[in-house]
Amino acid sequence: MLDLNSHTGPRVQRVRVVRELDRASFRTLAFYAAVCFLFALLALVYGWGRQTLVARGYGIEQLKAELAEAEEVGRRLQMERAALRSPQRIDAYARQYLGLVPPPSHQIIFSDKKASARSQGQLLALGQGPGAQP
Repeated sequence: MLDLNSHTGPRVQRVRVVRELDRASFRTLAFYAAVCFLFALLALVYGWGRQTLVARGYGIEQLKAELAEAEEVGRRLQMERAALRSPQRIDAYARQYLGLVPPPSHQIIFSDKKASARSQGQLLALGQGPGAQP
């Protein structure tokens, strides 16, 4: 506010504006602020939960893919194991790399399971059984 005094010139007066607090409007403002804060908090919790749910879903899908891949590798390894253990492969390897040949017919001895213990002594006596000295 300006005071125009001709003797001293214009003079500025400082005016202090005091605003009375309207309690009813303050309560309304506080209520709306609390409601907005609560809404924002609920939206934040919902978003966080949703993000966690989606992340876990992707994690589960990734684990399922890894499991399927591991099962496929397991199947391939079982097939490779079966191929390596096949009698035909072992026979071919023994003939090619170890120089083994099938025994001649006069070296083959057939025996019963019952008579096997009794015949071991007879074979050793004849010098034809396992453990016999050449």
